[in-house]
Amino acid sequence: MTAEEAQVVENEEVEEIQLYNIPVLQMLKSAQQEHGLRHRDYQRYRRYCNNRCRRIRKFLKFRQGEKKRVVPRKVTEYEAKQNALFVQLCIMGIEQDWAYSMELKHDDGPRSRHHMRNKLRKASRKASELTALLESIADQCDSRTTLEVEAYCAFITASWAFEQQDWPVCFAKFKSTQKIYNSLAGTLAADEAEIYSKASQEIEPSLRYCQYNLNESSDGASMQDFIGKGNQLIDGKVSEHLAKLKIEESENLNVTEWRGRKIAVKNESVRVFLLNYRQFMDNIGDIAADELQETYVEMLMEAGEAIDAVKGELRLDPTHRTVIEKGQTPQNDLYLYLHHIKLEITLGRYGIIAANAEKMNEMSRVYEQTVQYLSEFIKKCYEADNSELGDELDSEKNTYLAACRYYQSQQAHETGKLKEAGALILKARQLLEKSEPKRETTKTLHSTISSQVQSSSSSIQAALVLPATQSTKKDSTFDKENVLKNLGYFGAQFGTIEFPPALKPIPAKATLFDIAGDKVFAFPNLEDKVEKKQAAGDAKGITGRLGGWLGWGAK
Repeated sequence: MTAEEAQVVENEEVEEIQLYNIPVLQMLKSAQQEHGLRHRDYQRYRRYCNNRCRRIRKFLKFRQGEKKRVVPRKVTEYEAKQNALFVQLCIMGIEQDWAYSMELKHDDGPRSRHHMRNKLRKASRKASELTALLESIADQCDSRTTLEVEAYCAFITASWAFEQQDWPVCFAKFKSTQKIYNSLAGTLAADEAEIYSKASQEIEPSLRYCQYNLNESSDGASMQDFIGKGNQLIDGKVSEHLAKLKIEESENLNVTEWRGRKIAVKNESVRVFLLNYRQFMDNIGDIAADELQETYVEMLMEAGEAIDAVKGELRLDPTHRTVIEKGQTPQNDLYLYLHHIKLEITLGRYGIIAANAEKMNEMSRVYEQTVQYLSEFIKKCYEADNSELGDELDSEKNTYLAACRYYQSQQAHETGKLKEAGALILKARQLLEKSEPKRETTKTLHSTISSQVQSSSSSIQAALVLPATQSTKKDSTFDKENVLKNLGYFGAQFGTIEFPPALKPIPAKATLFDIAGDKVFAFPNLEDKVEKKQAAGDAKGITGRLGGWLGWGAK
């Protein structure tokens, strides 16, 4: 193998190195709640830590001596770089000693208290060793892991200093832990930040007690100087690691920030979509005009897939399942953020379609669909308890609605419906007055439509007040020169008439058409016919009457 090939292989190995990401506080808090500390059962939690360490050693084949003899081994720098479980092994070992000391703290006997102090001192020593180990493998861990391990080790050291009544060291370590947890709570997403805020609040009583004892001591001024110097070093380290953490989270999109809210992105497909969207927005100016609309369609499809992935995860969550089954929007920042990105892509696509449209009805249809999409998203904002964004977009919707009404008025003006065009242009002007756009594209549309509405309203008003005269193309058959010479002469050829016209008698219709009966004197005699019918009825006799009564003669 040549030197160049060896250099390429080495570079590939360096690129394949993955940084350790160990959420120490989340891991420990979940284990404590599941294995005894929910009920203050430190013995059960200590046994869990012991079993956990044994399982990790067995998996890593990290033996503590032979069968007959125990030889304790410390985790070296080489071993820690091989697997992140070695770091977890050190943490669980510290946690085991701390749980044992808390268990013995409830006993009042002197031997138990002595044993408790030894266990706490042992945990503090292991915490110092873990801090040194993390410094040696700093390039192998991400900034969040480094900060969390440093905060945890500072908490263990502060617990031992509290037992020794070493108030300056205790106060400095507790303050360091609280500062790191507050910084992580302000940097990470809202759903992850809660556990760090709660841990910071739990440290506050111990800090106040240390501060009280510091004020009571005689050399309080020198101690405050010591604490101030320590805090300056802590602030420098924390600020450096927080800056790295923000860069790492923004590059990997583990946490994204939107409208002042930090949103955790755990789904890999969603993270890929957000990276593609970021790249698309950065390179949108370099895409050809004929390919831009197709690219928008592809991004819309990816956005729909990302929304479906998040919706599937929320459907498994019992807190959001009922809301999703009702067809409503859950109160989830990531879900609403993806819908907002989809809306931005949709508005960009419709902007291109409107720029290429030529007819007024096409323009009005495009903006009408835009208003429909905005209305649907505004409804989602109010359902997700984000009324601020809903009110902002509701104001911007008026701009697109005004554009729709403007092009509808132009369409009515072209077809000669002047009154309808005037009403629509007046409505467009009112909507523009209520609109307060904040997006750059909406501001541009607002200024363009405002100028067009102003000019168009003047032309429509003039058309309503002064209707256009229609000139006939038919030539006159009269001699124009002769007519001009004899303007006051009216000959017989022009057909003069009398006005008002003379009255003429007109035959009227008869008011009643049956008055002719008075003129008829001889009506036909019908008595013979009546007598014949009566005689035929009498001919039935008794037999006919009996048959009718019995029923067999009836019709």
